[in-house]
Amino acid sequence: MTVDPYEPPKSEPSSAAPPRPKSFALRTSIVLAIFGVIAFWVPGVYVFARHGDAVSGAAEALLGVGAIASISSHLVGVGVVLAAPRGRRAAGVLANTIPLVILAALMALGSAVPSA
Repeated sequence: MTVDPYEPPKSEPSSAAPPRPKSFALRTSIVLAIFGVIAFWVPGVYVFARHGDAVSGAAEALLGVGAIASISSHLVGVGVVLAAPRGRRAAGVLANTIPLVILAALMALGSAVPSA
């Protein structure tokens, strides 16, 4: 059986499904993902643009605080998104786990390279 695309609708458009409610957990998770990316990359760019390869103790502390803040916000973001409705969790999980994996790979690569 084929449907005539020119046939008028059989039901009222108002009987369509209501829009999905906005999820506070999903929005919070996305905000935490954005904060985590900023918390990791901004101190790194600042320190290496300002100091180059000669990183001092205070600059290392700034990098460490940025990395800890980033890891913490990504982990909390993954936990928060689990409160979102089913079927809407993928964006928050991906937004938090992909940068977290990249951050872990960069930190593992940095610790594997011998210092001069």
